[in-house]
Amino acid sequence: MRPGIQKQIIKSYICKMLQNLTHYIKVIQQEFIMFPQLFRYTVSSKKKAVYVGCTGMGNLGDEAILTALENYISGKFVLYEIPYKTPKAGHILRKWFLKKPDLIILGGGTIIKKGKKESYLKIINDQIKLYPKAQLAVLGPGVADEGFAGNFGLSIDTESWKTFLDACSFVSVRGILSKKQLEKWKVSSEINIFHDPAVYYARTSVMPKTKSKKIGINFAYIGNRIYGENPKLVETFAKEIVLRLIRDNWSVYLYPTTKSDLDYMLNGIGLKELEGISIYEDYIDIEKSLSFIESMDIFLGQRLHSIIFAANTGTPFHAIEYEPKTSDFLLTTGFEGYTTRTDALDVEEALQRISALYASINQEQQKIAGLMQAAQKEQKQCVEKLLSKY
Repeated sequence: MRPGIQKQIIKSYICKMLQNLTHYIKVIQQEFIMFPQLFRYTVSSKKKAVYVGCTGMGNLGDEAILTALENYISGKFVLYEIPYKTPKAGHILRKWFLKKPDLIILGGGTIIKKGKKESYLKIINDQIKLYPKAQLAVLGPGVADEGFAGNFGLSIDTESWKTFLDACSFVSVRGILSKKQLEKWKVSSEINIFHDPAVYYARTSVMPKTKSKKIGINFAYIGNRIYGENPKLVETFAKEIVLRLIRDNWSVYLYPTTKSDLDYMLNGIGLKELEGISIYEDYIDIEKSLSFIESMDIFLGQRLHSIIFAANTGTPFHAIEYEPKTSDFLLTTGFEGYTTRTDALDVEEALQRISALYASINQEQQKIAGLMQAAQKEQKQCVEKLLSKY
């Protein structure tokens, strides 16, 4: 064998060995990461539940949903989370030590979408195969709008989702638009309105605003999958309205719900070029985020859970709606007229809306608090209805 060929074989062999070693190290790391959760689940005397949802993404909304649902059912169930990005994480110890669950839960987020061989439906079907005797429950997810998804060449396997939903002992969704979708599919299970699980964090009392012209701002890059399919329009609007707010002596605070939000606002939109802007960065901490938004007089946001957190704290807000899920939450909760779509943005109109909210800030706070407390009450009743079955 020629020396050059021999070196190539050795080099190839070493590369393959290193790749395998890296893989096994990653597997071991994941087992260690998942072990505390497995231990807590295994030693608990409570009923067992496996949770499938959008988790481990470094996103405020997704983590808030998981924590809320876990708190809601903690009196009767202990939860084991299947990470969305790495569903096989912890599978070795799980195979040997995870006690069979009494319940498999599909959680919140807009996750009723796509097909049976991908995304959330695949993960939950895999769990059903492992634990066929477990009961199935759906707690507050949103249903992707078929018409909107179709605009971007995305399809929903409605028959496969219907099969799963018909097998559930309890079904609840985020809002009235999601419920209409399932009714259109002729889902046989009773469909309850849960509201977004993050409504769990709604304040029981309103903290009066200081009226010091402090406004929280959130914009997020979603690509072309928005109303109007043109993120450049959003970026132009965002920069112009922030500039105008600064000129009108507003103290502007950027509020991201994920790391990519902040990079987009500063660099994608170009807000780092403007003077007089403050940045909030501890977005993964739920309580600190609530307190921060509560300290704002007004909030203007795009991400759904930035808007929900504003509502939770009685902070007057206006939503930048980029897809139907924003209306799914707002219309269900009673916030008609609190949103502008990304294909209808107008700086002057938005400034007028902000001024109107600020002028009637006390009345707005009371209205928001009343609507959110009513939604939270309905949500708790929904949880009680679920738990009464077990």
